[in-house]
Amino acid sequence: MEGNIMDSGNRANTTDKVVIPVASLRSSEAEAELRASSFELVGPTYILDSDDRFIDWNPAFEELIATPLRLVRHQICEQFTHSDSTIKQPNDQSASTDSEMPAEVVGDRLEVELPGYGTVAFRRIISQILDDDGAIVAWSAHLIVVDPVQATQLWVRVLHCLQQRAIWSKYATVYDSLLLNFTDYVSLLETVVRCVTGACICVDLGAGTGNSAIALLNDKADRSVCAVDLNEFMLNRLRRKTRAQPQDRLAVYQCDICSLECFADGTFDGATMVNTLYALDDPAACLREVCRILQQDGTLVLTTSHSQTDVDRLFARLREDLIKKGVFNSLEEAFHQAREQHTSLDRMIHRFTTGELRSMVELSGFVVESISSEYVDAVILIRARKL
Repeated sequence: MEGNIMDSGNRANTTDKVVIPVASLRSSEAEAELRASSFELVGPTYILDSDDRFIDWNPAFEELIATPLRLVRHQICEQFTHSDSTIKQPNDQSASTDSEMPAEVVGDRLEVELPGYGTVAFRRIISQILDDDGAIVAWSAHLIVVDPVQATQLWVRVLHCLQQRAIWSKYATVYDSLLLNFTDYVSLLETVVRCVTGACICVDLGAGTGNSAIALLNDKADRSVCAVDLNEFMLNRLRRKTRAQPQDRLAVYQCDICSLECFADGTFDGATMVNTLYALDDPAACLREVCRILQQDGTLVLTTSHSQTDVDRLFARLREDLIKKGVFNSLEEAFHQAREQHTSLDRMIHRFTTGELRSMVELSGFVVESISSEYVDAVILIRARKL
């Protein structure tokens, strides 16, 4: 068959050329997004700008290094610079010999003191990132643990971290379709916003796909909001949803909300955490950080599940509401996915009593002003003021 590249029997004798459509050679926008997403799913990797400031890092680097060492994006940390003494510029004639790596890619050894592990030695691969004119615009560094015992221990942590990211990223795909159609959820957001009252500079922690941040912005024309979350997938959805929002009123930060080094003491006069606290590994550390970045008398409003949360009752109400609105059939798959997600998080959902939650807030430097039951009694809402 003419032009059939699978016809191996005729291939040796044919002179026909196989024409590949030009469109098939082009990288689609979807493929570019896949390449960007893959950065989130590999071992510890970070990117430096031309001045050696951290541009970004991935979840594995966040888990193993950035969080324990309290690193902050856009800062310079001498230990992680690209090392001019090791990497030569491309125009350096001594950069490449038969026994040396090309200057554009260099490997070295990096030793880092990590809490709980002592000195951890990494092999580091550092690569130049060039613009269209061949100028260096950034450096990419990938780390590989040298010691096999430490590698095994740290690998387990990385796997757990990536598994959690995968769970929440998957949940993000059904999150908005369900909740924004759920009357009780919309009412919960309205209640949270009312409790923040006159706060003008707010931080929304565990912002997810941005519903609470958007509600804060819509409530007060002169309010600015910093939306903070660690999951890049959720933040990308937030960015798409807020493209129409004035960019001088909304800032999006990707960082661990238990380590808010990117914010100075007393930056905000209001903070919100909607259904976030129960899912944190160290909620007490997060509350201490919230207290630090709030101004004196600043307001914290949080909602979270508790030991008496009835998930079955919550989902029964959700189903009833979606059926009443005539959208359940189209959202049934998302409904079951969300229910499965809640089942997998059952231990965390029920981890604290109301008394324990109140005590945790108070020990973090707040006075609790009110506690109420909301969202089909599935969460408590705590309004507190920084002492």
